[in-house]
This record gives sequence, structure tokens and C-alpha cells, in this order.
Amino acid sequence: MSAVYWNGDIRTAAVFRLSSKAASLVLPLWFNIDDDNLVDRLKFQKRLARIKDYRSWKKYWKELEENQVIVFLDRKTIMVSPHECYKAGVSQRTLITKWDALCN
Repeated sequence: MSAVYWNGDIRTAAVFRLSSKAASLVLPLWFNIDDDNLVDRLKFQKRLARIKDYRSWKKYWKELEENQVIVFLDRKTIMVSPHECYKAGVSQRTLITKWDALCN
């Protein structure tokens, strides 16, 4: 597994605006990103089997999306903000361009 760089600046990181429960999903999200900062939502939810209630997942996804930590590409795929984290060896600028296109 390659290194993951993350934004630890409390003034600029969106992660610091999350509730404690939504924030507890961020680190596992970071460890599950691929080189394009994408996560398979269904596989991710299966890995975190402790959250079984669909309504809880819906609430957490909404909070993460509202705070611009993630964006849904489709029902199955999530992109994690490259402003928050990205893998070593990957161009953050390229990821940010893709992120901006998806958010606008």
C-alpha cells in the first residue's frame, strides 16, 4: 500500500467540520482510495460492517458530501476530495481538476 498524504491544517481541512461519527469514516475512506481517489461505496460499507442501518449510512454520506469531503460519481462510486488526501505518486493537481469538474 502506498502512502496517503492528507491535509492536517485545522483551518482549511473540511474534515474538522464533521460530526464525530462522520469523521470516524474519513480515515477508512482514505485507506481505501485508489490512484484516482475513488472508493467503491458498496465494498466500503461491507468492510465497515459495524454500521448496519441504511439510514445511518445515508446521513453520514450526506454530511460528508455537504462538507465537500466526498462527491458521488454514481450510486456505487465515491471520489474523495484531493484537497483532503491523495496517494503518493499521483498528481494532486490532476485530481483537483477532476474534483472541480465534478463539483461544478
